[in-house]
Amino acid sequence: MSLALIRIKTKLMNTLFHLITGGTPGLRQDAEIAQAVLHGKYPVSTHMLHRSNLHLPHRQLALALRKPFSRRKNIMLFFENLSRSWMHCSDLAILIPNQEWMRPLTTQLIRNCHEIWCKTRYAEHVYRERGFATRHIGFSSKDKYLPEVAKDYTACVHIPGRSELKGTTTLLKVWKRHPEWPALTVITRHPYLRQHCAANIEIVTDFLDPGSLQMVMNRSGIHICPSETEGFGHYISEALSTKAVVITTHAPPMNELVQEDFGFLAESASRIPIEYGERFQVGEASLEQAIAQSLALAHPEKARMGNLARDSFLANRAQFETRFLQAIANLAQN
Repeated sequence: MSLALIRIKTKLMNTLFHLITGGTPGLRQDAEIAQAVLHGKYPVSTHMLHRSNLHLPHRQLALALRKPFSRRKNIMLFFENLSRSWMHCSDLAILIPNQEWMRPLTTQLIRNCHEIWCKTRYAEHVYRERGFATRHIGFSSKDKYLPEVAKDYTACVHIPGRSELKGTTTLLKVWKRHPEWPALTVITRHPYLRQHCAANIEIVTDFLDPGSLQMVMNRSGIHICPSETEGFGHYISEALSTKAVVITTHAPPMNELVQEDFGFLAESASRIPIEYGERFQVGEASLEQAIAQSLALAHPEKARMGNLARDSFLANRAQFETRFLQAIANLAQN
């Protein structure tokens, strides 16, 4: 190990990294993935932003942080939301944003961040155009692959969960036109979507435990993910990890994850601003065509595309880990 590298490692070992995240599943997953990369390499702790600590008095929070770590530098990595109290106690603040969820307090405080670390090239462009110092780190998702589960490339699934921005209504409208298509399973927490049930449309609104959901993801060969917007796209990335053929919207950042050699891209019909980003509503005709093309493929071709999808997931994960650790190492220079 070179002397320069030893110095960097020594400096960073005297630094405590705080991952500051929110309570939504996506934000929790962001922090868990980042912590997994840092675990065993650097001192790291995770803190959840909630009402009891979002506006904790500066002095009280500073004492809580610095008492056990008085000799250490505190670097805070904020996922999506910034907090004035937590930033006041940091030696260096980094924001890892979701451009479609820029809340007022975050827009007020963002200029105090050392850098904006971007999960997508789209986000990098958005924040750089606004004059911020940016770094593209990429991102990854949890690996949902179960090799023991046989893939059924006639099984189609759409998993919007609680989100209203996954193109669900458009997808259901299109599917209803085709009673000859195979069954579509929609896993959602919105009971009102049950009105769209049909002979070949199953709407699941009951809670599925993580193991059961993972089984559905692995069994289903075609994942339909026509998102209007994404901060990264965990449910798209997770689908790729299971060797699925993925259909998504041909708009950023969704089309950064899915390429035409292992998936299908449906053109958007409209785009409207949302905070720092945009919403792209998938076009019905384009989505219909993408679904029809995917269903028409022979099983060996779907399996080939599924293998490429997983290869892409694994390559993306490796690239993210390299970029993220390099970004962390660069902080030793500050």
